[in-house]
Amino acid sequence: FKKGFLFRKESYDVRGTTGHYWYRFERRDGNRIKAVYVRLHVTSQGALWGSVKPPARIAVYVDNLATADELTAWQTLGVPMTFGLKPADGAKELASQIEEYKQEAWLSLDLRQGAFSEPDQSASIKDVLEQDMIGPHIKNSLEQTGDVWGFVIRDLNNLTTTVASARAIFAAMKAEEKRFVLLPARYNKALNTTANVMDMTNKRVTYDMTAMCAKSPTKIWPHLRANSGKGDLIVRFPANAKRCAHTLSKTLKRDGKWDFKPLSVIFGYKETTPARGE
Repeated sequence: FKKGFLFRKESYDVRGTTGHYWYRFERRDGNRIKAVYVRLHVTSQGALWGSVKPPARIAVYVDNLATADELTAWQTLGVPMTFGLKPADGAKELASQIEEYKQEAWLSLDLRQGAFSEPDQSASIKDVLEQDMIGPHIKNSLEQTGDVWGFVIRDLNNLTTTVASARAIFAAMKAEEKRFVLLPARYNKALNTTANVMDMTNKRVTYDMTAMCAKSPTKIWPHLRANSGKGDLIVRFPANAKRCAHTLSKTLKRDGKWDFKPLSVIFGYKETTPARGE
């Protein structure tokens, strides 16, 4: 480039045909290296690139991670991933390994009624709410895993599909200063509306691959590729499906048509943001 500018990095955030491209350049100024950032806003990327499309953004979410063997199996994919930690003994050690792999950890919440039951009694939804069990349950789960990016509500049940209990769940999350929450693939009006009303940054799983992992893992990538033109994908896999992980690693075409991202980026967190004034 002219005047000694060196190109260093390109990133983008394009939704459909509209979005932004960011470019980073460097230029030597005496003994210093100055960074210069350029933002290009486009309203129709087709005019710039014609038929060239940016790679589809996809978040691989591995749910309910409980062992180091599961983590190792999924790491064979060699792409950015997000792991939902199962709150249990050893979860903090797993979180440290995830960080060493430069991956992302979330907390996979067990919000079934049985999670609030003592061995000699069964807690009803009324008991859970009146005795304020949700807040301590989420706090204890977080103490077991350590700090995480956000929470995952794993399934729809009597506790997660009523407005009163959903409000209590999201209030407990906000009390822990967490606003990112991943919801199940199947839509539930009470849960989704309450998340929006309570100003939780929420998204739903796009595809739950549990069944395909068990029956036909070789068909997963073709299935996702055929459906990748509809925006960002959040794809859920069960952590204990280790054979599925190995099959996915072998069948993944590394042709640049996928842009693998952690959940936080799909939720809107920027990986790199130039400092003000730069």
